[in-house]
Amino acid sequence: MNIQKYISDIISAREVLLITLATGFLLGFVYMIVLRFFGGPMVYLTIFALLVCTICGGYMLFQKAGVMATTDPHKKMYQYGSYAVWFISFILLCCVLCNRKNIAIGVAVMKCTGMYIGNNPHVFLVPPIACAFLLTVFFIELVIMCHIISVGTPGPNPDLKIITTIKWTSET
Repeated sequence: MNIQKYISDIISAREVLLITLATGFLLGFVYMIVLRFFGGPMVYLTIFALLVCTICGGYMLFQKAGVMATTDPHKKMYQYGSYAVWFISFILLCCVLCNRKNIAIGVAVMKCTGMYIGNNPHVFLVPPIACAFLLTVFFIELVIMCHIISVGTPGPNPDLKIITTIKWTSET
């Protein structure tokens, strides 16, 4: 494992990496604009689609059970499975009806977030800056660890086995 090979691969792919970074920034910005204008319908359509899909899934299981022969050992499983899926869709419907106001608040928060990010696009720079900072700290720690290991041989601490101690030689 040669670290220089990894670094040279990153350098040779820098255009692709920069294009990917710019594309991610642009797509995030466009998604926030779409969320700002279509956030409410997206949430409500997702909830509606989830309810419809669970009801249809239960119906498909029930229909499959109706087509099966009465002697088929899996017929009861399909029937009970359809009842279980319908029960889950009923629970989901109850949760949606009980949380109408909370869902509306969530939609409003999404719209406000979209407006904020649309007006302040520089907030997209926070993750890359944080990653750069963390990578810098990681490389500094790596250099420090390499320096510490270079002055002696790491070994277990005699008092606490989970702590590593550097064993000094006569040359250090």
